[in-house]
Amino acid sequence: MASPLSDTDEIQVFTNARGQKLRRWCLSADSAKAICILLHGIGDHILAYEDVAKALLEKHNISLHGYDQVGHGKSEGVRVDIHDFQHYVDDAIQFVDIIKSEYPDMPVFVMGHSMGGLVLGQALLSKPDLCSGVIMYAAAVHANPQVVTPFKVTMAKLLSRVFPSFPVGGIGEDLLTRNKDELQRLKTDTLRYQGRMKARWGHNTLKALVDFNERMSEITIPIFIAHGDDDQICHIDGSTKLEKTVSSKDKTFKVYEKCYHRLHTEPDGCSEKFINDVGEWISSRV
Repeated sequence: MASPLSDTDEIQVFTNARGQKLRRWCLSADSAKAICILLHGIGDHILAYEDVAKALLEKHNISLHGYDQVGHGKSEGVRVDIHDFQHYVDDAIQFVDIIKSEYPDMPVFVMGHSMGGLVLGQALLSKPDLCSGVIMYAAAVHANPQVVTPFKVTMAKLLSRVFPSFPVGGIGEDLLTRNKDELQRLKTDTLRYQGRMKARWGHNTLKALVDFNERMSEITIPIFIAHGDDDQICHIDGSTKLEKTVSSKDKTFKVYEKCYHRLHTEPDGCSEKFINDVGEWISSRV
């Protein structure tokens, strides 16, 4: 089992099916009533969500577990590059299975942010009974046509074969959150990928996104969908379609006014409300 790592330099890992060591982390208590596994977004790492973990544990008695996805944070792999998006998905399913085996009597929920939401969505298509329920927030399930232009799509496809690391686009950091202190932290976080998106990553991610949009009706698991209505990185239209399309009988969709992409760091009490909503949603299903 993983131990809390925020106060130590110790690194705990699990080895994926491709032999890569991925850093894992948790904030837990023996008395916890449920486990939430978090899948982070592009360029991020699990410790960037430590405040989420603290709030869930302190206010709702829910442990949070997670890991740095391959090519991110302190995990092995080429930085933010992937030969096949399914590798992200396989790692997520493996980690959920590990947590289930370590805590066989504990209900397990999975939360995916941004790219992590797409990974989670694809994991549900591969394993419909993955967990007790899922939270998908600011999920990357819709291609913003103003960002993902036909030209960029074509270039990413061509370059993914001949120059896979070629930079094809970036994420405007100022669009991540309205929280100025958080923006400064993001810009100085040495574990965070600060470069531009690579051609192969973009091409493979877009393929996974298109596939998920064609199959999202297959999802039947309890689901909580959350999105900021001013998110300009992952447009809210994706979450709106997700709520209307999934076949889940137990589904909740909450929109957070004036909020950007990182709901868990938004100012003016928004992050606290969002995390509390997640905690209450999980608690009501335990």
